[in-house]
Amino acid sequence: MTNTITSDSSLSEIILKLVDTNKPFTDILIEESEKIAWYVPFGFKNIDADVIADRAMIDEFLTMMVGKDWEARMSIKGAIDFSRPLKNCQLRINAYYTRNKSRISIAVRKHALEAPPISSSPLSLATKRMLGFKSNGLFVVTGATGSAKTTTLASVVHYFNNQAKLNGAFKSSHIVTIEEPVEFIHERKNGIISHKNVGVDCPSFASGLRDALREKPDVILIGEVRDRETAEVMLQAGESGHLVLATLHTSSCVSAISKILSFFPEDEQASVRQSLSSSLIGITSQVMLPVEDGFVVASESLVNNNTKLSELIGAGKISDLQAYMEKTTADPKSDGSAETLNSQLYKLFKEGRISGELAVKSSYNPMDMLEKVNPK
Repeated sequence: MTNTITSDSSLSEIILKLVDTNKPFTDILIEESEKIAWYVPFGFKNIDADVIADRAMIDEFLTMMVGKDWEARMSIKGAIDFSRPLKNCQLRINAYYTRNKSRISIAVRKHALEAPPISSSPLSLATKRMLGFKSNGLFVVTGATGSAKTTTLASVVHYFNNQAKLNGAFKSSHIVTIEEPVEFIHERKNGIISHKNVGVDCPSFASGLRDALREKPDVILIGEVRDRETAEVMLQAGESGHLVLATLHTSSCVSAISKILSFFPEDEQASVRQSLSSSLIGITSQVMLPVEDGFVVASESLVNNNTKLSELIGAGKISDLQAYMEKTTADPKSDGSAETLNSQLYKLFKEGRISGELAVKSSYNPMDMLEKVNPK
């Protein structure tokens, strides 16, 4: 495979040849004056080719992808983000400075060209059911970078574009996505899709979201909530008859709620909690795990389909939410409104798909996980 890559190969040729292999990987990392590496199961490894990425290779690649002014554009923000579709996948590319701007690196992330159906997503059955009949409110997917959050939300958009029904008939929805960059292009099916690329179609997530509210949307996807302004408009949209889908960077469902609250000063958090208690549909938290044949996503879920969860959030008892999730997960008569990450990791461990060590390392509650995989 990579023995066809030589020192004369261009960066675009190298990337295309890596993409065309059958070996599972998620990312390619190109650093000036270093060997090229890719992220295969169980970590980054150098590709099997004696190639050093030099400035000329990087300049040629970025000029072809972005334009001759790529360096001037990158000097303003320190990085450039863009996506490129290929025949069988899509690449999200980030070029950035390192070592006091003396070197340039490029991170390439591979993901599917088309959004997967919601049936193949890691969303819990209770979550899918809630999304199936809720037409307004807030649904959040959280997790670390590279945990397939975007892919999961793309599957939800795919559902509303292809399958969503109202009173037995297909419902045509206006779906507005606000991303940086746009990763999945959804062709119009039963829904009307408006893709907004932050930095091109709108200056920021917050401004794109405010504009979207004037465009008669049914569903709004926010690629990432990073600041108070975006969080504030997000909550307003969820309470005013729109279905809002958003991502955060946190390690659990409970920490996602804490993160949203942290965007606001303490004297405003009581009001924000009330908004969340009434508008939150649910939260899914994801981790990407390496397995022998590729990668698998484990997720935990918190679905707001009973008064108990709303009461805890509204009363500010955020610290009690984890205990609520664990109790609900352990209850054999549970309605599925909560499933902890540890329960899903343990399931993968029992199936022999991941090791006990990986289960512990992947958990935000490692001591509890350790007791599960190594009972005394």
